[in-house]
Amino acid sequence: DFFWRCFPDGKGVFNNVTKNVICTGDKGVIKEGHKSFPSGHTSWSFAGLGFLAWYMSGKVRAFDRRGHVAKLCIVFAPILLAAMVAVSRVDDYWHHWQDVFAGGLIGLVVASFCYLQF
Repeated sequence: DFFWRCFPDGKGVFNNVTKNVICTGDKGVIKEGHKSFPSGHTSWSFAGLGFLAWYMSGKVRAFDRRGHVAKLCIVFAPILLAAMVAVSRVDDYWHHWQDVFAGGLIGLVVASFCYLQF
């Protein structure tokens, strides 16, 4: 994503003296590309779907030692969906894995805090 922000025509321009690459993209578009940490989509996904996972684990009593595998599947399905959102952000080159990992941690912390207050 950053390559296309910095070089919208797809061609690199080099400084003849220093041999450094000159970024020819629009300054506003480049600045927007630097605002990727943490991933907002990932943090919101993990916050909402993480809360849903906590809620579902309480409703189906997933950890009562009499559980079935189906209970765990119900609990971890929202987490899997949030992880798919996170992977899509990296796969589409919108974020680095560090941005997505930090967003996921923030989302899970918020979800846990909100559920424990609930």
